[in-house]
Amino acid sequence: MTNANEAWEYDAFISYARFDEKTRGFLTDFTSTLSEAFHSLTGRPLRLFVDSTQIPASSLWETRLLHSLRRSATLITIQSPSYATSAWCAREWDTFLTLEKERRFEYELLPYESLVFPVRFISTGHVSAPGPDAARRLREAQTRQCVDLTDIEPGDPLFAARVTALGRDLVTMLENLSPNHRPRAQSDDQGGHSLHFEASPEAHVPLVTTHRGPDQRRFVEYLTDARSVTIITVSDDSLPDLIEEAALRKARTAEGFWDHLHVVFPDNSVLPFINDGLSARFPDRNAAVTERKYRVWQVRRRLMSLLLRYGRLGHWTISLCPFSPPFIGTLFSLPDGRQSVQLSISRPKLESAEGLQVNFLDRVDHYFEQAFREVVESSREEHEIVLAGEPTPGTHEFRCTGARFRRSVLVDGQETGDWLAALVAITWRRGRTGVEPLLQINTPRTSTREMGKISHVSGYINQRDCPPPESGFTTSSGAAEFIVSEAAARTALDRELLQDFGISECADPPELVDSLNFYYPDKENLFFYLFEQQLPREARYASELHMLPWGMDDLVTIREHQVYANVLSMCGDDSLDSTQRAGVAHVLAMNLRLHGKSDAADALVREMNRPKVSDELLDQFTTALQETKRSRRSAQKSVYITGIAGLQYRAFFTHLVPTYERIGVAGAPDLLSVIQDDASRRNALTELAEAYDDREFMESLPLEA
Repeated sequence: MTNANEAWEYDAFISYARFDEKTRGFLTDFTSTLSEAFHSLTGRPLRLFVDSTQIPASSLWETRLLHSLRRSATLITIQSPSYATSAWCAREWDTFLTLEKERRFEYELLPYESLVFPVRFISTGHVSAPGPDAARRLREAQTRQCVDLTDIEPGDPLFAARVTALGRDLVTMLENLSPNHRPRAQSDDQGGHSLHFEASPEAHVPLVTTHRGPDQRRFVEYLTDARSVTIITVSDDSLPDLIEEAALRKARTAEGFWDHLHVVFPDNSVLPFINDGLSARFPDRNAAVTERKYRVWQVRRRLMSLLLRYGRLGHWTISLCPFSPPFIGTLFSLPDGRQSVQLSISRPKLESAEGLQVNFLDRVDHYFEQAFREVVESSREEHEIVLAGEPTPGTHEFRCTGARFRRSVLVDGQETGDWLAALVAITWRRGRTGVEPLLQINTPRTSTREMGKISHVSGYINQRDCPPPESGFTTSSGAAEFIVSEAAARTALDRELLQDFGISECADPPELVDSLNFYYPDKENLFFYLFEQQLPREARYASELHMLPWGMDDLVTIREHQVYANVLSMCGDDSLDSTQRAGVAHVLAMNLRLHGKSDAADALVREMNRPKVSDELLDQFTTALQETKRSRRSAQKSVYITGIAGLQYRAFFTHLVPTYERIGVAGAPDLLSVIQDDASRRNALTELAEAYDDREFMESLPLEA
C-alpha cells in the first residue's frame, strides 16, 4: 500500500479510561488482534500510541498527549461508562475532533469519512446522569461508525472478524490521508468541476457504486463468494434462477452451500400496499394486487423447489415479513468478515429494471447488518407443514397423527415408516378436437422431484387445508389425531390450482376416483386421494409452467419408454440380492407384458435369474429405449420426457386410462379393449395391481416406479 503521509508518527491514538482495569485487559487483546490484522493487510507493523506504554514517567502528561494526538493519523476510542465520565478522555476526544475538522478540509474528506473509530466493549447506555458535555460526547460517538464488541469474548471468531474489519477501514483511511490518493477538483471542458483520482492500486474501487437495473452477473458472483446471504425481496422473477446458478457454483467448492441463506418476502397482507410496476400496468388496483400475489407465490414456490433439491437442511429459510420492509436488498457476509450491501431503489410505479442498485460495504458499526437482522427477526418462517399418519384399515381414509415440515420429507435413505397424505387430480379440458388430458412437465421451476416426467396436478395435503378437528382424539403424548377428510383433499386441490395456475374456479367440482397407497423402499409411504377435475377451457398457462395437452398414443409410448429405462437401470444394479432380482424381474416383466412385449418379458425373467444379463438383451432394450424416446416443444425449447410421475405410472392402466375412457379421451376405449382381449396383458394387469398393493413386497424392492 501507499504509506500515509510521513508526517504521521502514529497510525492511531488509542484513547481509553486508564483507571478501568477491565479496559486494560480488553485493550491487550484488542491491540494485539488489530496489529496482526493490519500487518497481514499492509506488510508493515501498526504504529499505535497507547499511553500506558509510551509516556515516560518524567514526561509532562498534557504536553506529551497533545503532541501525540497531533502526530496521530486517526483516533480509536474504547467506549465504556468510565470513558464517558473521564476528564482526560474528554480532552482527548474534543482535541482530536478539532484536528479532524482541520484535516477534513485539507484532505478533502467526504462527509461520511471519519478519522475517529469508536470501539464499544461495555454498553454506555446506562451512564448515570451524564453532564451536558458528557452527553454531547456520547451523542457524537453514536453518530460515528462504532465497532460493537459488547459481550464478545476475544477468543470468539466474531471478535477477530470485527477487529479485522476495523483494520481494513483503518488501512483505507490511511490511504485517503496519502497526498497522492485524494481526489482533487479539476476543471472540465464546460468550465465545471469534476472529481478525479490519481493512479493508485485502489483508486478504481469507490466506496459506493450505483448502476441502473439489476446486474445479474455481479449478483451471482457475490452470492457465490459469500458465506451467508440475507435477501429481502418482493417478486423478483429472476431470483430463483440466480440463486440456483450460485448454488451450483457453490456445490463445486469445498463449502458446498452457504452457512445460511435467508430470503424474506412480504406477507400477503402487505402486498396491497406495495407500489411497483404492476400498479402502472393494471388500472384496476385489485387486479394489480391479484397479479402481485400470484407472482410472489410463484417466486416463493420456485425458490422452495430449488432449495429442497440443492439446499442443506438447516442452512436455509424462507420467511414472510408482516410489514412493508424498510428496504429491498441483499446482505452478503463475506469470508473475510466484511458485510457487502446491495440496496434496490425503485421509484413508484416503475419496473424493477428501471430502478437503481446501490452497492457498498457496511459501516464499521454494522448498521445495515443489524437492520437486515431486525427484518429477519420480525418475520415468521414459512413452512409447508404436511400431514403425517397412516391409512385407516378397511376404509378410504387417512388418520393424521402428526406433521412434518415439507423440506424434511421424502429424503432418500430415511428408512422411516411414516405415511404422508397427498392428492392427484386427473386434469383435463375440452379442446378443439375433443377431451384433452392436461399434464405438467416436471422441471426445476415446477417440481422438486422426478425431473423430466409428466404429471397431472398433485401435491401434499397440508395443515392449512384441514379445519381444526371438532371432535378429535389424542395420542398418549397428547398430540391431536383426526381423520383427513375428502373435503380437506378438495381444499388442497383448490389451493394447488390457484397457487400454481391461477385457477380460482372450475365449472364442476372434482370427482373422487379412488384412494391409493404408494410404497417406497427407503422413505415415507404416500396415501393419495385420486380425483378427476375438468379445468376451464379458457384458462391460459404460462409457458414456463409446461402445462400441456397430451394424446393417448404419446402417453402410452412415454410410459413404455419409462419401462425400458427401469429395466436397464435394474439390470445394471449389482447390489440386488437374488430375492430382489426375482421381485424386480416380476414387476418389470408385468409392465412389459402390459405394453404387449411378452417375448421381452420372458427373456428378462430368464436373464435376471443369472448373475449377469447378456449384452444382447441389453442392446435390445437400449434400442427400444431410443425408439420410444419422446420430446415436447415447450417454452421455446425441446424437453425430453423421461416418463410419468410416481403413482400415475403405477396406476396408469388401472385408474388413469379407465378415467380417460369415462370422460371421453380418444384412444382410451381402444386401449382397454386391447388389454381385455389379450389374456397375457389382462393377467399382467391383475398381477401388477396386486404387486403394487403389496406393502411388504414393494418396500423390499429399490423401485420408485
